[in-house]
Amino acid sequence: MRRYFWGFVCLVALILAGCSNVFDDRNINQVILEPPLPKDIKAISAQWADDRLFYLTKTGVYAFYPADRTTKELLTADLSKKELNRAEFSLSPDHSKYILVTYSLYGTSLEIRDAAKDKSILVLDVDRFRKGHGLLREAGWVDNDHIYLSTIFRLFVIDINSGEEVQVSEEWPESISTSRNDRYSYLSGGYNVIKLDNCNELYYTSVRDPERLDYPIIYEGDESGERIILPNAETLIPVNEKSFVFRRKSEEGNYSTYLYNVDTKNTLLLTDKYLAPVNGIFKTNNGKLSFVTGESTGGIYEGVIFDPATSNFKYYDIYNHERDYSYEKTKIQFGYFTGAFQKDDQYIFLFSIEEFSQSKERYITRCLAYNTKKQKLIEFGDYEEKGFIDMELDSSGNYIVVKKYNKITNDYFLFDIKETVELLATSK
Repeated sequence: MRRYFWGFVCLVALILAGCSNVFDDRNINQVILEPPLPKDIKAISAQWADDRLFYLTKTGVYAFYPADRTTKELLTADLSKKELNRAEFSLSPDHSKYILVTYSLYGTSLEIRDAAKDKSILVLDVDRFRKGHGLLREAGWVDNDHIYLSTIFRLFVIDINSGEEVQVSEEWPESISTSRNDRYSYLSGGYNVIKLDNCNELYYTSVRDPERLDYPIIYEGDESGERIILPNAETLIPVNEKSFVFRRKSEEGNYSTYLYNVDTKNTLLLTDKYLAPVNGIFKTNNGKLSFVTGESTGGIYEGVIFDPATSNFKYYDIYNHERDYSYEKTKIQFGYFTGAFQKDDQYIFLFSIEEFSQSKERYITRCLAYNTKKQKLIEFGDYEEKGFIDMELDSSGNYIVVKKYNKITNDYFLFDIKETVELLATSK
């Protein structure tokens, strides 16, 4: 009997162990299997903002968080009748709210909304700031309680709690601000506005002479007024708490790109070569700057990594392709530079190439990635059948949003989100 008893005990133990393994396997599968990333989502606009992707559709505004692959509905409404053609998003420094600017044939609207739920905080009367004339240029955050807003003729700082507003830029002569001259639509009270951390001032570009539309000026401004700091110059992107990038055009029409330190007032030349595209300079996920130089019609394209902390440059020949242009209507070769990201001891440059297909009798887009460690160029995505491709890299360097337009003039597009680890695996 004792032998049968212990045999029964062993059988029960084996059965329980088997059930436990099944349970564990199921748990493992649940952990490994993640929801798929968005694919072929129809949208009007899509834009990264730190850890999320804001996007606007005809049914509202959404935020997708790639880290946990969740989507929040931030505005639920039927927007199809508004005929929106573009939207811009700006996330507050504390991530609690965001600015939503929408554009349509009927005008522009600006609203501040809760970043976690479907709730409006403040709707601004854009027409009042335009004072009957002048388009809205852009809007962004000064701090968690103040925003800036620029039009063709003015730049304001607005307290979103009290409603107090201060005009930072000087008032223009009435003969200009009330004119209906078409040239005046190219003027600006402030664009490419930059707010650096730990700085109270705003840095922005302004074009105020209707007879010299190609002569921008960089101003430094705050609630006390504005001051010229860099004539014949245009702001591009912030770098850190004390510097930003700007460009300057020579009399011959050539651009040079510089780093400007707001404390020392010193400038450092980054390149005197053509940027592809002309304003294509981006921050990497490890705080460095990346850009590509080369003529849009072909030749050698050089990728550059610049370290603002040490002022060191690294150069890479990322693309060199000879082409026969005899059968093409145009000679454009380089498409867009999307940016670069760093993983371990390597950088990946992302860009697109436009090539004319004789068989299809049209241009096709190829999306390419260059691995600096492997010195290898790879093609990713099957986008040749799409009319126009636009890519945007998130700040972590982990994800890319790929926008697919049937035509570049279309308001709507389809977008996919891809993980950049796919590029690293492909280039091994």
